[in-house]
Amino acid sequence: MRKYIHLVILVLFTLFFFYIINKSPLGILPDSLDYIETSRNIKLGNGVVDDKGELVNHWPPGYSLILAGFSFIFNSEIIESAKYLNTISYFLFGLIMFLIFKELRIKQVPSIFLLLFLMSSRPITEYLIINSESVFVTILSIMVWLFIKWINRKQMIFLLFSGLFCGILLLTRYAAFGFIIGIILY
Repeated sequence: MRKYIHLVILVLFTLFFFYIINKSPLGILPDSLDYIETSRNIKLGNGVVDDKGELVNHWPPGYSLILAGFSFIFNSEIIESAKYLNTISYFLFGLIMFLIFKELRIKQVPSIFLLLFLMSSRPITEYLIINSESVFVTILSIMVWLFIKWINRKQMIFLLFSGLFCGILLLTRYAAFGFIIGIILY
């Protein structure tokens, strides 16, 4: 059981998170309305456009595409799908952070406290809003985990997949440019 304590903590936090997210509505910001509108149009087959039919190009389409995909898969409204997407992103973020701790060889007890901190800290409130940050942080953590694996093992497959997630990250938020430049400089 001790071996799986991280996973147990993560599952409990995720179940609590899912309970909270279903008891109260997700936060909606001005950008959230744009994401909802664009996702709805993607789901309807209109493409990456707003309700006026104009191409949405002031942010990358990744989050809207993922949200529309979740809406299609779960056969639900966009806002309901955002709850599922944010819950899965929340769980994956915690899981990947655990894998990063493991890859960095952080001992079990400190890594449990780090995981508890990360899963309950201020940045996690982004998972309570319909916004691209929740998916961005999760994809970023996957990219970093793969990059660390490449540094430790020097197997090209990890670098290739890290690069793939760099591309997905860039499709989610333009802020990914900074991380990509950092990796290139490394």
